[in-house]
Amino acid sequence: MGKKKTQESTTKDKIISAASKLFLTDGYEKTSVRKVMNKAGLDFDTFNDFFSSKQELYNVVVEKFFGDFAADFERVMRKAFDNFAKMGLKPVIYRASDNVFTGRSVNKNANLFRRGSSKRTALKGSRIPLIP
Repeated sequence: MGKKKTQESTTKDKIISAASKLFLTDGYEKTSVRKVMNKAGLDFDTFNDFFSSKQELYNVVVEKFFGDFAADFERVMRKAFDNFAKMGLKPVIYRASDNVFTGRSVNKNANLFRRGSSKRTALKGSRIPLIP
């Protein structure tokens, strides 16, 4: 049972990987299911065991890309904030990603860093709190 699940997972991963490359290089319209399956080195009929349409495959590829991107972004930001803390700096841009995704405004004239204080307050004119 476990071996079959692993084979299915590997097959699905091959399809997703091949599709990712083709969507990136050829675009959605020029990427056919047949091209994806050829690039993955799999039989065309295998596609329907995992996906119901090219659109479903595309959605999985996009979700995977953004999931990987978000994880990498979070890892980099955590490391940066740890480094700031070691230097005694408190980043003012506590939730910069919230700005991008929620559209909250930021005072462009606010200082990027503030020494010392560990209060969870925003700098005057800024709507973004300091990291605790």
